[in-house]
Amino acid sequence: MKPKKILSMVMTFLMVLSLLPSFVFAAEAPAGELGGKLKIKGTAAVGSVLSADYTKVTPEGLTDDYVSITWSRMVGDQVTEVSKEKTYTLVDEDLGNKIQMKITGVTELGVTGEMKANTVAIAATPEEAPAETTEEKNDEGAETGYVEEPTVDEIPGGEEDVLLLDPPAEELGEIPEAVDEQGVPADQAEVMQPAENTQEEYIPETADDDSVDSSVLDIGTEETLVVPEGGEPAETPDAAVEPLTYEAVAVVDNENGVMDFGTLEEGYTEVPAEQYVTIKNTGTGTLNFNGIAPEHFMAQDIMAPLGAGESVTLWIVPREGIAAGIYQDPITYTTEEGISVSFDAAVTVNAPQAQDNGTDTVVTDPAVTDPADPVVTDPANPADPVVTDPANPADPVVTDTPDPADPSVTDTPDPANPVVTDTPDPADPSVTDTPDPAEPVVTGTPDPADPDVTVTPEPTVIPEPPKANVQATEGLTDGALTFDTIKQGQQAPAAKTVKLFNSGDKDVVLQPVSNNFQITAAEGSFELKANSALTLNVAPAKAEAGTYDETITLKEADTENVLLTFSVKYTIADADNPNLSASAAPVFESMEEGYAQAPAAQTVTLTNTGNIPLTELSVEAGGQEFNVSALSAATVDVNGTVTFNVAPIVGLKEGTHVQSITVKSKEAQPVTVTATFTVTAAAVKLTGVNKPGDINLANGVEKSAAGLKLPSSVTINTNKGSMNASVTWDVKGCAYNQKSTDAQKFSVKGTIALPNGVTNPDGLNLITSVNVVVSRAPKIADAANNSITGISADGAYTTETKITFTAVGAGMDNTSPIKGDTRYLPLYWEVLEARSWDSAPYSATFRMGKNGSYTLTVTYNQQKFDGSNWASTGTQDTKQVSFSVSAAGNVTVTPAANKADANQKKAVQTGDDTPIMTFVIILVVAVVLIAGILVYRKKKR
Repeated sequence: MKPKKILSMVMTFLMVLSLLPSFVFAAEAPAGELGGKLKIKGTAAVGSVLSADYTKVTPEGLTDDYVSITWSRMVGDQVTEVSKEKTYTLVDEDLGNKIQMKITGVTELGVTGEMKANTVAIAATPEEAPAETTEEKNDEGAETGYVEEPTVDEIPGGEEDVLLLDPPAEELGEIPEAVDEQGVPADQAEVMQPAENTQEEYIPETADDDSVDSSVLDIGTEETLVVPEGGEPAETPDAAVEPLTYEAVAVVDNENGVMDFGTLEEGYTEVPAEQYVTIKNTGTGTLNFNGIAPEHFMAQDIMAPLGAGESVTLWIVPREGIAAGIYQDPITYTTEEGISVSFDAAVTVNAPQAQDNGTDTVVTDPAVTDPADPVVTDPANPADPVVTDPANPADPVVTDTPDPADPSVTDTPDPANPVVTDTPDPADPSVTDTPDPAEPVVTGTPDPADPDVTVTPEPTVIPEPPKANVQATEGLTDGALTFDTIKQGQQAPAAKTVKLFNSGDKDVVLQPVSNNFQITAAEGSFELKANSALTLNVAPAKAEAGTYDETITLKEADTENVLLTFSVKYTIADADNPNLSASAAPVFESMEEGYAQAPAAQTVTLTNTGNIPLTELSVEAGGQEFNVSALSAATVDVNGTVTFNVAPIVGLKEGTHVQSITVKSKEAQPVTVTATFTVTAAAVKLTGVNKPGDINLANGVEKSAAGLKLPSSVTINTNKGSMNASVTWDVKGCAYNQKSTDAQKFSVKGTIALPNGVTNPDGLNLITSVNVVVSRAPKIADAANNSITGISADGAYTTETKITFTAVGAGMDNTSPIKGDTRYLPLYWEVLEARSWDSAPYSATFRMGKNGSYTLTVTYNQQKFDGSNWASTGTQDTKQVSFSVSAAGNVTVTPAANKADANQKKAVQTGDDTPIMTFVIILVVAVVLIAGILVYRKKKR
């Protein structure tokens, strides 16, 4: 083999060796179907915040940006959605129930499927919450709870998916403005070369244990983060937590703090109005109150826990059936925490007062007062005091009203003031029973120790004065005098007599009192002596028609005392007045000419409105256009009625037809009734309605009849041909949304107004509709909606943190574009070094090798859909997130191969643990040898 060929092979081998470090891959974004175990982070207590834990969920590297989250409340078998946010804060309605979290993969980012996880029952406070937050089913299907706190090492995606960035000594150059058709800067279309690193090379030490991630290129690491057991850095509490205090106060709206319900009478059935007390929790802990049941009062229980600073207002009322007495009871509320709060409630219940029983009374001089004998007022008679029997306080004694005619203490029987006899009491010899029941006077036995009690003397009897007693002996029937009825103008009836007799012992002169009758004495004088008779003549004094029903009074002329009364009745009827009246004239509903059936017959009613019966009634029709029936009767009594029926005949021509019908009688004047019927010309009849054709419009037109191009009329069909009819469209009620840019299809209802002369005898539907199709307008993506998720300015990141972010371009969710739609496509990202994407998902995972402040910049390229393809418009937008990285403690990382971004346009440090300097030296040697050969060959020539 020739030396030249050997040398060429050696050079080729060296070149291949020098290129080995270039085979490095960037970290891949999570993609695939959801699997593994989903957990819920947080405390299962009201007020706590829940979030998703993807520690054991596949694909690795999953974050909130790759899924949509739905939170639902589980009440028994009922599941109700409560939120679609990334986190959920537990509220009072969740107490005692479970919360379900469902995640659904975002297919646009390469994640599919869905998973669910349930919490355990939600507690009221963190102290009461179970240690397990997420509910899990065991092999038998029973539900158990568990909590697995994620550790620092349990980071989605694994170590092999992390790109570690080391800041170069010099800043990268600015991204050139010029871009190619895909939006990539022209000077970076092939390979982006890193800026020259003038810093001293740092070679990390290899860790002795297996805890170091050997697949991460970590350059510039100085410290490691010491993580305590449990997965999160230990936090130093700001201050010691103060213990809870339990206190409460009761506030009564009363100056002395006593809830006073006043005075009631024993046996009351109506409970007084409730009063209220306010209980306030003045401590820092929540109070749980026990139920209470006071003896003499009813009090409202505190059912719900009372939080710190909260208060509740409660009602208090006396119980029914409390015995007589004075009560002031303490009302005490106690809590499960061992505290109590009290206040007083008071009520006075009096025994019922004694009533006069109608059989028991002691007559005592009310002017005599015994200090040992208290006097109270009789409830039935305030003017009549009640004297309490000192020997028997439970037996109140009612004193009768004294009689002025008898200054001694003597009871005068008075029907208006019943006398009650006191029951003798052996313990009280000063009161004795009445010896004579017919004269209920109680005599007190003289007692030297009680000078107020005196013996009542016998009453003085006064004879009654003489008086008259007048009675009617003849002429009255059941105390009344009645005359026959006459008609006005006839002769008045003759007078009637009434005989009187005075059976008293006093002579009297009668004085008759009457307004409508004339009264005279047959003997010529109205004097009626004792044990004598007198005859009175009574005659009607009125001639006008009417009924005169009067009570005649006979008085004593001297004293005006009424001696006798009796009633008199007399009627004068009106003179004969025959009269016949008819009901309203029949008017028939009009019909079109050519009608086949006449209108239904109408009934005419005639009433005898006179005061005498009518006879020989007959009906006569004045024409032949109407059919008239015979009368229902030939005679009619006063206030009675007769009827006949009338109806038009069939076949009458267009016009108004009128016919007079006369009813005659022997006594009254004839009555004429007019029947009316109108025949109209045949009308135009509606036979159908034609529906308008569909309307196609562009999106965004005005929501009005004109904007939607709705026709002002529609075509209708009649028995006389087609014609147009105006229509009113219900534009407001249609489903068109003028602000929407989506395609829409809806219908608009309209009401048809028939032209004059067109009828709708068949009741055809006059509601029509028209279909409208609105194509959607182009969707213009707003650059303001470009965003970076998964990383935040206030995030806690260390040199051990693997940061995964996703670039979300506005309009990237447009899966059905039309011509004119725009979107923003994530193009490349930069944290000290720039890297680009060729396709979705637009995400990356990296870790910073040194602590410090950094900025993540994502550049978006605007594209416009031309009807078949998305084309770059040349417009770009950038979004930035500034973040800080702190140094981790005691961790040394071995560099390894990096798969951060297979599409990167700029060389990166690979993470391969092979010393790169060796390959660089080999490459330099190969280049020198090749150059030497070329020089040698040139000189040789």
